[in-house]
Amino acid sequence: MTRARALPRIVVTVALLVALPAGRSAARDKAAGPVSWPQQDVQSSLSVMDALELYELGDPEVIKLVATPRQIGSIELELIKGAPAWIKANGPREAPRRRLVAATFAIEAARHGLETIDGWRSLTLMEWASTELRVDRTPLPAERFWRIAVVAMLADWLGQFPVTSITAGETPLTWFEKHLGFSEQRFPKDPRWLMARAFITELRAIQSFLQRPLLEGKVLIPNDVVLLYEAAAKTPAVEAEANIRLGYIWLTGGEPDRAIDLLTRAATSTDENDLQYLAHLIRGWALTRLGRHGDAVAAFRRAHESQKDGQTAVLWLANGLFLQGQREEAVSLIDGSLKSATETDPWHVYYRGPFRLWPSMIQQLREAIR
Repeated sequence: MTRARALPRIVVTVALLVALPAGRSAARDKAAGPVSWPQQDVQSSLSVMDALELYELGDPEVIKLVATPRQIGSIELELIKGAPAWIKANGPREAPRRRLVAATFAIEAARHGLETIDGWRSLTLMEWASTELRVDRTPLPAERFWRIAVVAMLADWLGQFPVTSITAGETPLTWFEKHLGFSEQRFPKDPRWLMARAFITELRAIQSFLQRPLLEGKVLIPNDVVLLYEAAAKTPAVEAEANIRLGYIWLTGGEPDRAIDLLTRAATSTDENDLQYLAHLIRGWALTRLGRHGDAVAAFRRAHESQKDGQTAVLWLANGLFLQGQREEAVSLIDGSLKSATETDPWHVYYRGPFRLWPSMIQQLREAIR
């Protein structure tokens, strides 16, 4: 099956697009209820500006139609040409919101491009959106979601390819630092930037999260990384996440007792399932390192209860149960994990830092710009 056929079908009326002025109010459309479109496959004919119009009306699937290998390089050019008039079409009061709509459309297309097509072209598209948003000196509150989403997207790419060159003299690291700086300027008091700053400092120091020892040996982390996470841990909004990352630092630094204290504190200070999962999982590793195998099994079980689809916790829990002689439960856990239709393991994105926030930020953005 070709990619074009695998994509969800978007229903569009060419006549309605022709009749739909650029300044159509999304608020009026929202009040009128869902738009009913006749079925038509428009992958080959939908323009970027038509896609933007549909995106504002609440159809994010249009991203997949325009962010194709053939079109991804032209999205930025089309937005440069058509977005200014589109943004201004409803007057100055609506312009900031419509600018954020266009910028959100751009980063969703950029994200799709990063996943499937071409890295540097996607990043230049994101650069256009960031520059466009800075036209408004005072940001809309919802722009904070946009800034966190961009940092998350770059963290994902950075975590996978930290030293890959994008353009001459630039790497994912320099792009991350540049856009983190823009975020700090626009929302200077947001604690997320301190977490992101700590993450990038840690990644620069170690290059890889995947080669750090869990049960023996140690990797020393520079003190400036620890200080940044400790500063972030003083803010309730990011306290649990900062303590989890500190706990992992102390575990792989050969101090499991210190790690356990921080991870226990993290687990009791958050109700986010993915953070609870990570806190109990890493605490289980620290307990295993200390030879406290019964407590470790209990920690892995807590992690599994927090995120049933987390395969890392299942494997460690099953291993612990097997060694305790509880073979039937161990086998049952493995069988259930292998048969699971979904696999959402927070540990698998741990090395991408802020990327875990991408889904929630994009969802909040979509709701805010309507």
